[in-house]
Amino acid sequence: MESRSQLDSLLSVLNFFFKIYKTVEIIKKEVDSNLCPC
Repeated sequence: MESRSQLDSLLSVLNFFFKIYKTVEIIKKEVDSNLCPC
């Protein structure tokens, strides 16, 4: 039971970081397109 809850918390943390990573990627694309003079 204990290991199960640890696994769940680990997965939720990974999911959280994955969302942050995706958001950062989107922001980078937005910034790049804004900086591009073309």
